[in-house]
Amino acid sequence: MDHKTPQQWNAAWANFSHYDTMIREMKMIPSVKDKFRYMFNKPGWFPASLGGYRPAPKSIARPIKIQGHRHPWLLNYYVLFQYVVCLAHFAFLFNQSQIFHQ
Repeated sequence: MDHKTPQQWNAAWANFSHYDTMIREMKMIPSVKDKFRYMFNKPGWFPASLGGYRPAPKSIARPIKIQGHRHPWLLNYYVLFQYVVCLAHFAFLFNQSQIFHQ
């Protein structure tokens, strides 16, 4: 099966797309024993009847184009403010915890 570099910036798909590839490849493997071996052997293992071991690609064939997107500067300050508020709230709750006041 073809192992491709993700061509989109979807973080969930980038982290879980290999499971989709594994499911498609497991459907190609006829025997249950080979399906089990596929799941637990080293990466790249494939039954000899379907081509055998496949090494990882050496490099990315072409660079990924990053779509230019700028956020308003005010949004950056808003995110920083939210982070500081959450951090202060956590510090307050941690300080109030009964674990350390026994």
